[in-house]
Amino acid sequence: MNILRNKTLPPRYLYRNSLGSCVLYRSVKMNQPTVTVKQGKLVGTVSKDIDGNNFYSFKGIPYATPPLGKLRFKAPLPPSPWTGVLQATKDGNCCYSKDLFTKKIVGSEDCLNLNVYTPRLPTTDSNLLPVMVWIHGGGFTTGSNSSDIYGPEFLITSNVVIVVINYRLGLLGFLSIDDPSLGIPGNAGFKDMIMALKWVQNNIQQFSGDSNNVTVFGESAAGGAVHLLMLSPMSRGLFHKAIAQSGCALNPWSRAKRFDRKMYDVFDYNESSNENIAEYLRNLPVEKLLECQFKMGYFLDVNRMNPFGLVIEREFAEQGEVPFLTEDPVDVILSKNFMDVPLMIGFTKMEGLLVHTYRPTAYENMLKDFEANVPHLLGYKTGTNESKAVAEKIKSFYFGDEDPAQNKNQFYEMVTDNLFLYGIYSTVKEHSFNSTSPVYFYRLSLETSLKFLQVLMKDKEEGAAHGDDVAYLFKNIFNKPLLRDTLEYTSVKRIVKLWTNFAYYGNPTPDNNSTLIWEKVNKKQVGFLDIGNELTFFNDLQQTSLQFWDKIYEESSQGYKFSCRNPTLLKKCKGRL
Repeated sequence: MNILRNKTLPPRYLYRNSLGSCVLYRSVKMNQPTVTVKQGKLVGTVSKDIDGNNFYSFKGIPYATPPLGKLRFKAPLPPSPWTGVLQATKDGNCCYSKDLFTKKIVGSEDCLNLNVYTPRLPTTDSNLLPVMVWIHGGGFTTGSNSSDIYGPEFLITSNVVIVVINYRLGLLGFLSIDDPSLGIPGNAGFKDMIMALKWVQNNIQQFSGDSNNVTVFGESAAGGAVHLLMLSPMSRGLFHKAIAQSGCALNPWSRAKRFDRKMYDVFDYNESSNENIAEYLRNLPVEKLLECQFKMGYFLDVNRMNPFGLVIEREFAEQGEVPFLTEDPVDVILSKNFMDVPLMIGFTKMEGLLVHTYRPTAYENMLKDFEANVPHLLGYKTGTNESKAVAEKIKSFYFGDEDPAQNKNQFYEMVTDNLFLYGIYSTVKEHSFNSTSPVYFYRLSLETSLKFLQVLMKDKEEGAAHGDDVAYLFKNIFNKPLLRDTLEYTSVKRIVKLWTNFAYYGNPTPDNNSTLIWEKVNKKQVGFLDIGNELTFFNDLQQTSLQFWDKIYEESSQGYKFSCRNPTLLKKCKGRL
């Protein structure tokens, strides 16, 4: 299989600066590249990609006013200018959270910053390059834009400008209180992403980036965020293509529950009236707030709504803060009232390994109590006969008479389908019906020494696990240097080309003369590209488990409906959040 190559850039990517001094760039010293953005001047560093070519790094750039004090839980405000020269030479603060790997509390509330990496800086006759904005995963509770994890050395070889952003996490980013008068509607973390995309529109040209060709991409929870950004009216005009990796708005973990009076005890709030809770929480030390957060649920608990994720702001729309989303995601898709842009979306073959690695207690609980595997989207109350009956159906389908504890692979497949694949597959189908833009579907089955879980978590389980795709897009400090003529190097080059071709053209295989054509999904067949040791295109994803989950959801009279093209089901589809 030949490594895919970008075609010669079409004329629309050629840019000659006719404004002369409006491109404010000076780099007298090669090791101190300087750029001027709307907030002021900043100096970065020069590094080398995996092919030995220079690129320019600018890290820790503020894209919003620090959300401190009265701004805690609020939508972000535009950034303020600075005086002098900002030293953009190292990562900025990460957002306050517990580090996934060290388990230490890290970060700051002053964390709304981004990193920009570019293969070249503008001159009077330089071309503008496609921009790829990466949103990190982490269950909306952890993670950052760290260059140690998301190094640009792979992607930047294809001549794209890369932006990696931070956004508020946990309670600070996703707290939502059910009383509109209290002014905490939720979705602050998503609104941070919007503000970062606005910053890109206003400034990326100073880094040779094309503000008219922006691809937003992310993995896991951020895959869900990417899909939600497509659905939000706030995003209109801010990006032009989307890549959702291992996550979408229809996955059960993407939804959050509003906090009501019954839940205030977790904050040690003892007043009888609700009116002071917002001020109380804004004045609570951030360390105490994080302690409260640890008492709450986790995004792998599929049988209940999460404390952190999307909330619908329908009743908050008149409260002064622009809402992120006022309608249910399925309703938005059905109404075709979303950003109709090219979409690439996919999953790893063994996503379910995530539970075993990151949350062994959840793994044990799911084995002991199969009701824990009944998605809350079905609308059944835990403990009812209906919920127990569905749990038995799930157990019977995946394990028959076998002991689930003795069949780990089947367990991981069940979690893959339940947590990720069914929602992703439903998203693929619905967007192919309701969008005029192409949808490209993939499955990652590739296993090499770059395996994310194996490298970072010392996990020895076999299978392409959740997060493994990230290791082929970004360099991290845990992997050994890539050697040419290895499967690892070839795989990185292949995957980078697919992703960056999509960023350039909205098509991952634009060359019709290529030995491989990745066909877009059509209304009759959900074709997909399998990314393994080789690249193989299949005309349809033949998995009986998908039909099983279709039936489970169709049998629910109260639950969420994913597939609503049948008019008799349309009434059931409305407002099912």
